[in-house]
Amino acid sequence: MNIDANRTRRALYIALASAFALGLAACDRNTSAEKVGRDIDRAADKAEKKIDQAKEATSQKLSEAGKSVEDAALTAKVKSALIAEPGLKALAIDVDTSGGVITLNGTANSDESRDKAVQVAQNVQGVKLVRNNLVVSRGTS
Repeated sequence: MNIDANRTRRALYIALASAFALGLAACDRNTSAEKVGRDIDRAADKAEKKIDQAKEATSQKLSEAGKSVEDAALTAKVKSALIAEPGLKALAIDVDTSGGVITLNGTANSDESRDKAVQVAQNVQGVKLVRNNLVVSRGTS
């Protein structure tokens, strides 16, 4: 975000410097005031477009960062719920989250444990969908 702000500031400085230079150049030439005014307007329009582009890019990055934080929080909630559930081997279950969709990977020691893990994850507030990639490994203790 700081990089985008620096780019915006730099584009604005360049536009202002260009406008100033055009104004000075007009003093040395027999250029009409109208042409100088148009050139300044064009430079200002370019600067405004650059600022708008930087705003949009910054807004998009903030939105992406917000989604990542939400997913991380949801992952933590699901993992905590799995740990709190008696009989589940939560350390053998990996939880991944993307856009509120939970993916369970790893092993469970029975079909019942696998189903219970899915049920626990589905009951966590904010979970939209649970993808079950758990494999039953009867040797898991």
